[in-house]
Amino acid sequence: GMPEVSAEKAAAARKARTALQETVSRLPHRVSEGHTVRSFGRIKPEWQRRRDGGRDGTLHPPHDALYSSPHAIHPVGFSCDRLEFSPVHGRVIKIRCDILDGSGLREGRERKRTRPNDAR
Repeated sequence: GMPEVSAEKAAAARKARTALQETVSRLPHRVSEGHTVRSFGRIKPEWQRRRDGGRDGTLHPPHDALYSSPHAIHPVGFSCDRLEFSPVHGRVIKIRCDILDGSGLREGRERKRTRPNDAR
């Protein structure tokens, strides 16, 4: 589940969403000469009940969150292109930035760590 959001924060989120939808009518959206947003992605909830016995029962982001921090959110599926001069190539190149869902990779790593070594 998601944490409860105050009416004030919910209203601010709706206002920001509306402003974004009015500003960006279609994708890809050219932000500047060198930046184009292909997809804004979706917020992936990473909230959990506090394990330290917190009495308030509220949900908090885990310390090892992949897609959020106290200072930023990284929407899964966000994709953009950036044009930048490459001195190695001697020309402008297009760089694609994608935020992918890597949670399956972490789970696989942890399974591998807890499993005894296989004879190979």
